[in-house]
Amino acid sequence: MHLPEELQIELDQILEGASSTLLKKARESLSATYHEGGSSRSIFQDPAQKLAYLATRMPATYGAVYKVLSQIATPCSHFLDLGAGPGTASWAASEWFPGLTQITCVERSPEAIELGKQLAQGRALLKQAAWLRHSLSEPFPIPPSDVAVLSYVLGELPDPEELVKRLWQGPIGCLILIEPGTPKGFQLIRTLREQLIGAGAHIAAPCPHAFACPIQGADWCHFSARIERTRLHRLLKGGTLGHEDEKFSYIVASRKPVPPFAGRVVRPPQKGSGHVRLPLCTNQGQLQEKVVTRSHKELYRQARDAEWGDHWM
Repeated sequence: MHLPEELQIELDQILEGASSTLLKKARESLSATYHEGGSSRSIFQDPAQKLAYLATRMPATYGAVYKVLSQIATPCSHFLDLGAGPGTASWAASEWFPGLTQITCVERSPEAIELGKQLAQGRALLKQAAWLRHSLSEPFPIPPSDVAVLSYVLGELPDPEELVKRLWQGPIGCLILIEPGTPKGFQLIRTLREQLIGAGAHIAAPCPHAFACPIQGADWCHFSARIERTRLHRLLKGGTLGHEDEKFSYIVASRKPVPPFAGRVVRPPQKGSGHVRLPLCTNQGQLQEKVVTRSHKELYRQARDAEWGDHWM
């Protein structure tokens, strides 16, 4: 997965001439900030960390949001980007939703807002986006939207459940929550899933059911988005591969009932000689491994094409 061309051009212009040594140190500091649960606000206040974010974290966040959006069939003309940072999720929405006409970004950091406006110069829809400066930790007017996304922000808040409660009481048709694909990120998503189901939400993805989550013990539910790395990205991460796999956990809550499906592929399928093993979370609220053999021709073809995170049937 690549970033949109217009976005990559703006990033290249901003990053051009920056010291790779300085950026590498900033990337390490940025990583420490995330691992320690620090606020993203400080990232955009620090010039070097801001550049490191653009080179490494923005592509990863974009990939995760785009992958989540690709799993839903909800139409969207008005998109709401909450805790928007420099508008990363809005770029993904502008790529995925063909009928998108309006974008609203809510962000507390003036530095992030300024950066988001700068990055948007190459795409008219994003250039016309409305930016509202609010802290998500405090009550604010919730703009109406078809789809709203909170990506990589809930874990920074003192009371994420209160925010989700307020948002679900607002004029939002579909609410998407995305957190890092770690045990901590998954536990937060699972807690918010239960809260939303209790409030009457229909779960559109990834879960094919509204039963209690069947994952137990030290295991956790997460998915992956593969991002193509630029030369600078490889340099700053010290990696040799031309791609990076961003792990994330998420939930999609809808006001309207969603079409049922049999299951979700919750781990990479195991493709053997003449058979495919699909690790599924089923619509009965159970974890199950389904084995599809070559003798079931059409089903086998679909199983061979199935990827981690896809819905099954």
